Amino acid sequence: MKKVIILSLSLLFVIMFSGCGTAASGTVQKDTGNVNANSYTFYATIHEISSSGQLQVSGLDINDINYRGKFTISTTDQTKFIWRGTDISINDLKPDDIISIQFSGEVKETYPASLTADKIYYLGDRLDNKNE
Repeated sequence: MKKVIILSLSLLFVIMFSGCGTAASGTVQKDTGNVNANSYTFYATIHEISSSGQLQVSGLDINDINYRGKFTISTTDQTKFIWRGTDISINDLKPDDIISIQFSGEVKETYPASLTADKIYYLGDRLDNKNE
């Protein structure tokens, strides 16, 4: 009888706490405010911007571990560049800027990993200071 009680309590404990470690840590988040329910967002620092519109970036440490590495971010004519709710262009970005990348397609498992951005948000204040 004592073994049954201990086994039952152990099973109850496992059931109650089994979901605690399953949530993804970090700040990669599913964007539920977008029409595309499979959209994800992560934060990065720009290293290089090519003339073809590709960004070489590194994910920040606050991201989920899958988005902390290096990435090649492709842009298209449909990619939106946004700063504080205002449309900007890729020409407004420069190396060392902190950005937020929203994408809904696949991440190609190359090195660096590559994806196509739907939206890129500039997170800094430089655009507000016209004297730079």
